[in-house]
Amino acid sequence: MKKVILILFLLFMNNIHAQDCPNRIGDFIINESTTDVFEKICNYCSGHYYIPISNGIDYLSHEVANEDSDYDYSLTTTIYELKPDLDNITSWYNFDYANLSDSTRVFFIPNYETDGISIKNLLLKFNNDKLFYMKASLSQSHLDIIIEKYKGKGIISETKKTKNKCKLLKFQKYMNEHSEINFLSSFDKIRAKITLDFKVNSNCRAVRDDTIEIYNFDELVVNLKSLNYNAKILIEEDKISKQKAKEEKLSRF
Repeated sequence: MKKVILILFLLFMNNIHAQDCPNRIGDFIINESTTDVFEKICNYCSGHYYIPISNGIDYLSHEVANEDSDYDYSLTTTIYELKPDLDNITSWYNFDYANLSDSTRVFFIPNYETDGISIKNLLLKFNNDKLFYMKASLSQSHLDIIIEKYKGKGIISETKKTKNKCKLLKFQKYMNEHSEINFLSSFDKIRAKITLDFKVNSNCRAVRDDTIEIYNFDELVVNLKSLNYNAKILIEEDKISKQKAKEEKLSRF
């Protein structure tokens, strides 16, 4: 709890001048990077081949657990391309991670190492081959770098505390804490958000789930509109297809 308060205090100092904003994670830079950047970090990829993931279960099986976000280790970088789950158009996986637009490609790197820091669960979205959105689990070492570089430039937009769900009396004094710090850069539409989330779950276990998101605001809005539009079309096509299949089946009896 003291650590969270210190972080919020450092980021809040002089926030009236908050214009500077994180725009990169290692080799990946919002508004600049294209899919060619993968060639620099991938040791085994040939051309533009990536391992596909096409459903939520497979995606979750590759995610690194929150408790391992601070663990640095060296592994060959594996890049997965997230494909829509066409058998379940309305799934959370399609709307939160994969994309239903032909112009957008989504990639996931469970462990991306840069300058000795392991970035976990790096999600990247490219529209027309340009990076417009990324999200990653936030380790303490990564957070320390952001605090040092952007000290006093974050705007605390939300802070709340709630009771935890643990039934043991000795743990009930610990509050769940949720904080959001936003950064903005007006000249290039880049936004960033740090989410600090601490909770004691129903098993009386302390869990941290800290994340960072960096994105082009205008591109993200356009992408969300396109996602909703394409989803409606695909859902309607799916309904028609199922209805035709049902009618054909009934006609045979």
